[in-house]
Amino acid sequence: NNTMVTLTDPQGNSLGWGSYDSSYPYGACIFVKFVEEFAGGRDPRSIAGIWEGSVQEGWGNEPDFLDAALDLAAEGGVGEGEFYSAFGEWRYFVGDNDDGRHFEDGDRWPGTQVTVEGWQSISSVDRFPVNISGDIMPLGYYYEQLSLNGDTLPPGRLTLSLAGSSTSRWALELWTVTDGLLVDKSTAMSDESGAALLTAELGDLVAEDEVYLIFMNMGA
Repeated sequence: NNTMVTLTDPQGNSLGWGSYDSSYPYGACIFVKFVEEFAGGRDPRSIAGIWEGSVQEGWGNEPDFLDAALDLAAEGGVGEGEFYSAFGEWRYFVGDNDDGRHFEDGDRWPGTQVTVEGWQSISSVDRFPVNISGDIMPLGYYYEQLSLNGDTLPPGRLTLSLAGSSTSRWALELWTVTDGLLVDKSTAMSDESGAALLTAELGDLVAEDEVYLIFMNMGA
């Protein structure tokens, strides 16, 4: 027999698997599915293990779901930084951005793709400041696209600097996406001051290539 389980949000609204217009698509599905597929090897029992691994004693809120998820990833040799980086990547490639290389059913989640917040225009491979309006909350991600400002960008070295708050740990990434596929990714982690410096060697880029900056607030 087949069994359907319908979850509800705090307001009592249905969070059924087919309810892609749910008010809580992020919390109800995507991160949990990421943990199951990326860290748990697509074994649904891995989520049961997460709940078992987050049993708490006393009044403290530790360990929590995230602690248990990081422990599961560590069992597979995946560190905290790699785990957060992977989620930022998997989170992008859903819905219309699905590439067939990440979530097993990512193409079945229309409208869940991330918002690319803005553009940075570059006319040459050089060092330039990146300004973000608004805060990136802990465990939040910010996606921005680079405009080549022309038909091509010659090979060269691109250096990016990030100055974040010293109260959080930060990661800065540069992606190259060609024909909807991620073909290159460079990552830099911040130091104790919240500063990160990323230097990437870029090959020939043409107007059809998409280049993205991703900022991650990894929390305290």
